[in-house]
Amino acid sequence: RSPGQMLRHYAPKKPTILVRTDDNKFSMHKNKFSMHKSDALLVLPDDPNDAATVLYAELRRLDGDEHVGRIVIVEPPDGSEWEAIHDRLRRAASPAR
Repeated sequence: RSPGQMLRHYAPKKPTILVRTDDNKFSMHKNKFSMHKSDALLVLPDDPNDAATVLYAELRRLDGDEHVGRIVIVEPPDGSEWEAIHDRLRRAASPAR
């Protein structure tokens, strides 16, 4: 098995969850979602190339921040140009195995 094939290859050590925005409210799996004081919100750039450029650096930065308890990532839009980013985000938010 190569590391890129593993489910958690792109996962930070801190709990990481994906949320969607709907009318400026966060939701997670059709449930309302509340931010905690120690949560860090990661909103990726609107361009998928820019998002790919900053994703790992931001995950590492937030994972290393002692004030961050959980990383909350706003899911980018759907579309073929975002598929690789969605894959990386699913891996980052995957529970440890």
